[in-house]
Amino acid sequence: MNQKVRYHVACCTDDNYVQACGVLLCSLFENNPNSRFHVHILIEEISETNKQLFLSLVTVYDVLCTFHVVDVSRLEGVRFRDKIPLTKAAYYRLLLASILDESVLKVLYLDCDMVVAGDVSPLFRLELNGYALAAVRDCKTIPLSETHRFQLDFSYEDDYFNSGLMMVNLDFWRKERVEPLLLEYAKRERIVFFHDQDALNYVFKGKWFRISPKWNRMNMVVMDFSVFQTKKDKREYVEDVRIIHYATLGDLKPWKNISLIPLRCEYLRYKALTPWKNEPLQPVKTSKAFLYGVLLSFYIDDFFTRSPLLLKIPYTIVKDTLYFIYCLLKHKPYFY
Repeated sequence: MNQKVRYHVACCTDDNYVQACGVLLCSLFENNPNSRFHVHILIEEISETNKQLFLSLVTVYDVLCTFHVVDVSRLEGVRFRDKIPLTKAAYYRLLLASILDESVLKVLYLDCDMVVAGDVSPLFRLELNGYALAAVRDCKTIPLSETHRFQLDFSYEDDYFNSGLMMVNLDFWRKERVEPLLLEYAKRERIVFFHDQDALNYVFKGKWFRISPKWNRMNMVVMDFSVFQTKKDKREYVEDVRIIHYATLGDLKPWKNISLIPLRCEYLRYKALTPWKNEPLQPVKTSKAFLYGVLLSFYIDDFFTRSPLLLKIPYTIVKDTLYFIYCLLKHKPYFY
């Protein structure tokens, strides 16, 4: 056991996300009993109490844990979107190559709003020569608009990845000196759609390795067929999910006090095994009627996407017609 290589895993957090980060790490350790890990937690500051809770968790699983205090002055000037902005912690991952020791050549980066559901060791065996990272292609609606696509310098053939899970080739990042390029884009005057994710996609266009969506199963995203490269990908997305990503904004997170969130049971199962097990669910700030409306819309969309073609076609026609009417009403100035 002691001869096994320790896999390096990184995540970013603050006091608002410590419970989620703890649940993520617990799920990682529980589902990978034959692997040894060195966890790197990137922080600006967190309370001493939360540090001790993290340490009590990793001690149980024979895991090394290092807290890296990020020099946030390096992120001075990074841009945030106007609606539902994230914190600077979202940008910490851009600094992985300089924060981690140069002996660390590869690291698995995970967002805190994830749960690991299986063995992740195949990710560490990926050959990434010539690639900056491995990741899962995001859903078909991203880039979100022509403006978004133009800012990224994307053609219609370019794929956009989700940065919630990245198998990062730190050796590539250091040799290619990409950090200044990432920070330059993060600070660039622009309309912000996705914070760090846009910077990563801009700099690494054509330089990332696409992996199966089972490694980043977004709980409230209806995946279209273009996301799956093979029939095996599609089957594994349903039957062999390795990592669940609660990739929603605002109050539709599994640690919030609202039910019916897809795959929330997995989060609560691992929360019960952590030092945060008795911590109550957080109250929601948004109207519950609105949130349940969003959930209902997702479940309807998901149902028809999985349905036979005879059901899917009329549903798609109605949905697209309603969206077209919405766009016309939204852009009234264009009426003559």
